[in-house]
Amino acid sequence: MKKSITTTGLIALFAIVMCVATVQAQNATSGTAGPLKWQYNTGTKTLTISGKGEMPDYEASDDVPWKKYAESILTLIVEEGVTGIGNSAFRYAKNMHTATLPNTLSRIGDKAFSDCYELTHVTLPEGLKTIGSHGFFGCSFSSITLPERLKEIGEFAFSHCELTTLRIPAGLKSMGPAAFGDNHYLTEVTVDPLNTAFSSMNGVLFNKDKTTLILYPIKHPVRVYVVPQGVRRIDDWAFSECVNLLSVTFQPSIESLGRYAFGGCHKLTSITFSTGLKEIGFNAFEYCDELTSITIPEGVQYIKALAFSLCKKLTSVTLPSSLRFLGSGAFKGCENLKHVVVKTKKPLDEYADVFGQVPLANVILTVPKGSKAAYAAVEEWKEFKQITEGAVGNSILPEACIYAAGGRLYLILSTAAQVGIYNINGALVSTFNAPAGETTVDLPQGAYVVRAGERTEKVFVN
Repeated sequence: MKKSITTTGLIALFAIVMCVATVQAQNATSGTAGPLKWQYNTGTKTLTISGKGEMPDYEASDDVPWKKYAESILTLIVEEGVTGIGNSAFRYAKNMHTATLPNTLSRIGDKAFSDCYELTHVTLPEGLKTIGSHGFFGCSFSSITLPERLKEIGEFAFSHCELTTLRIPAGLKSMGPAAFGDNHYLTEVTVDPLNTAFSSMNGVLFNKDKTTLILYPIKHPVRVYVVPQGVRRIDDWAFSECVNLLSVTFQPSIESLGRYAFGGCHKLTSITFSTGLKEIGFNAFEYCDELTSITIPEGVQYIKALAFSLCKKLTSVTLPSSLRFLGSGAFKGCENLKHVVVKTKKPLDEYADVFGQVPLANVILTVPKGSKAAYAAVEEWKEFKQITEGAVGNSILPEACIYAAGGRLYLILSTAAQVGIYNINGALVSTFNAPAGETTVDLPQGAYVVRAGERTEKVFVN
């Protein structure tokens, strides 16, 4: 009996010790991070990292030993001797406003300071060589000096910050997509003339030989931009969210447009495509709210998924005979679409929900002469209830189409015609000669009768 009691007592004592240890661990204000030590001052809300060597990488912010204090940290001090900051080390330290980094630091890992929304004061040490993807994503500093020895910046490293200007140092060799994307106050980018990987022209960032346009700053003052001859590619996110851009013109050298290249350019109204273009990337023009008409030139072979999705004022689209692939949702959510011209005689096999959320019963589809039956037999294309035929080849034009959308009158004519516009009382508002193809006319809100040649339509402009 005594032995049994003693065993029970030991078990109980062990349980108490473990419980106390667990509570102490949970409330610890210091500990280790690989070869390094950390200490958190609850009074000043300062986290200090000390020691020699590199911090471990963490899979997520919840894995760091100081996770309990992450959202309370106001100041970070990383002492001399520390050579690397691990992945996700200070992610979501959303109240941190100052970070002091040592001269011994050479690496900042992926997402190390991501979503530190209040971080406004940080100086990058001269010995720093690598900043990982999303390294400072979402921070609030308005300026940052990139060290001359910096070699590599990962994708989205400084995206969604508040930079106003940016200088690329001489030593930088590699930069991931959108490394400085979505900086809504950025007006220009300059590059050290000794840099061998990058260049700038009029505040726009290119690779060294200017064959790739990397970044057009969101707040760049130029509203009408002509891409320089020689540029072959518009990089991923290059023009995304530009607030001033109204018009862009491509030179024949342009071959491809990257992912979300012009996504969110809410004021973009005009695109002049080039004959050299072959590929339009994923989400390339998504959320371009002011686009009303798109003519894809001959030569384009690939339009990737969601390329023109949610362009809600888009009323007419022309697709070339060279097209080989039309990605899923390419025109998804283009709710005001009225007319689609497709120049491929055979329906595209890759078609999949291209016009999702578009009321196709109200859209006229014009296809090459002799191919109406083929389109009407394909499950996806037969959703168009108005399928007409035009001429063969590049000269394809629809049958006469007259409609109104977004405060404009649209005329799509197979031949030139005299046009008369009358108000609902029969008074002549305007008369003019319209050429074959598409013509638009701005009109005040109201009901009109439009006569084009032998065709008459009643339209309501809203």
